[in-house]
Parts: sequence; C-alpha cells; structure tokens
Amino acid sequence: MMLVDSNCVLPWGDGFYKLARSEPQTFLKLPPSIFEAVVRAVTRSAAHDPKVLQNGWEDALTQPWLGAEGQRNFVRQIAQANDGDVAEMLDADLYGRVRCDVKVMWGEQDQWIPREKIEDLIKRLGGRFKEKAFIPDAGHLAMLDQPGRFAIEVFDWLTRFGSGRNHVDL
Repeated sequence: MMLVDSNCVLPWGDGFYKLARSEPQTFLKLPPSIFEAVVRAVTRSAAHDPKVLQNGWEDALTQPWLGAEGQRNFVRQIAQANDGDVAEMLDADLYGRVRCDVKVMWGEQDQWIPREKIEDLIKRLGGRFKEKAFIPDAGHLAMLDQPGRFAIEVFDWLTRFGSGRNHVDL
C-alpha cells in the first residue's frame, strides 16, 4: 500500500478548514466570484510552487467546485467531514492491524498536513511501515510539484511490492 499525503491522524485541518466546517452557511452565501477566489486560493495553497498550476491544473482542480452546485458540494464535503472515522482508526489501533507493506509519501512543504502528523502515522503503522519518500520542493500536490520524482517513487514501489497478495484486515 502506498499512502500519499494521507490525512490519517487528528486533529484535521488548518484555519480555513476549521472555519468552513464551523460556518458552512457563510461560505454558501458568498457571491460566486468571491467563492471562486477562495477555491482558487485553497487550490494554490496545496502546491509548493503555484506556478505548476498555471498550465491548466488550477482550472481543472477548481472547476468542479464552481457554480451554485459546485459551491454547495465544496462546502458540504468540508462540513460533513467526519473526524470520527479517523478517531475510530486511532482508538482501536487499526493502523497496527494493516497486514501489507506500506510506503508513505509526503511533500516536505505540504501546508495542509504537518510533518509531525506523517511521522505519527508512520509510528502507528509499526512493522508494516517499510519506506518513506519525503519529497523536497513539493507541497500537498507533490505529483504536480515534482512529477518526475513522484512517478519514480510510485513506479519503484509498485514494481517491487505490487501484488494482489497484500491486503488490509479491518
């Protein structure tokens, strides 16, 4: 299994995320142009170098969240995010029950998931944790910030460990 920028340890979210969860009606009332600016800012914050988004990625990543339906869906998915799922995994030590080898990838400049959360996840995986790739000059969108390094890490892991015999026993 490969976990990429996985948000698997509590608490979740930065200031924006917490505000959107606590005040969803405010975000639903924003005029479309202001809401689009917010979504674009959130998208840009996921990249270490926002210039990587200029070749069409920013539009592709923001498009689903624009318009009245997109705005409702964006706010809904944040407001309905349930910490309980992750809390259950943590409380029952379910990460320790993973039965396959695990590689963890993370962009070293990820503004969404701090390094200490990734380190905590690695610790919780115990002996199933086999490898990490902390990618320099990459944010939450490591696959866009450093596509070559990202592709090499994925290909290497899959060619060495990819098979149908590994699974998670929950």
